[in-house]
Amino acid sequence: MERDLVANLANMNTAVIADDEYSASTFLCNFANVDTLKKVILVIYSEIKCRKVEKILKTKIGCSELKSITEKIPVIKIGKVDKIGFGELLAYIEDNINIVDICKDLGSVLRKFEEGKIAVFLGFGLLTYMYSPSEIIQAMEELLAQTPNMTKIFILTRLRKECHSIVTAMFDVIIRIKKSIEYDIMAHSRVYDVYIEHSIVKDLPPMSLYRIDGDRLISI
Repeated sequence: MERDLVANLANMNTAVIADDEYSASTFLCNFANVDTLKKVILVIYSEIKCRKVEKILKTKIGCSELKSITEKIPVIKIGKVDKIGFGELLAYIEDNINIVDICKDLGSVLRKFEEGKIAVFLGFGLLTYMYSPSEIIQAMEELLAQTPNMTKIFILTRLRKECHSIVTAMFDVIIRIKKSIEYDIMAHSRVYDVYIEHSIVKDLPPMSLYRIDGDRLISI
């Protein structure tokens, strides 16, 4: 992700909605330049997503400089056990209470670090299968209200279609990652279009941004 886009997303609530986890992880790892990574706090929901993120970081982060930073990246985990296979555990929130209380606790943790930080949320698309829309809205209201000065980027994959309108209502910027018409599963050609679908930011109107071709993020 280019630095001017990152700057325009400062203090915004952004949702990146991807068709699948391959394109989402490719986008995320290309987003992870050295300067950005130093500001990132990963917020990971569920044991499933935690294991997947560990595999993604180990296979996709090839640059030694990025690798050394990701080994120390601060992580807030919401799950069943306080174990992670990467980074440094900043806080652990046990997933044994309702989602509103989880987001309240999460907001309290993030509020201590919000100035200049970028919180990247992973695994939160699972909430759309586990909670009602009204519960999700209430939980997000709690979280967003407690962290008004923090840049928040939610990477959401396989989001339930009926939840798209909720996401649009809650977030300032929506970035979509969709399979291109050139995507050919038989030819093993993974091509995706990356574009701004919705935005309240003057300098970020709806527009094309990138193309994902394999493991590369190409500016348009």
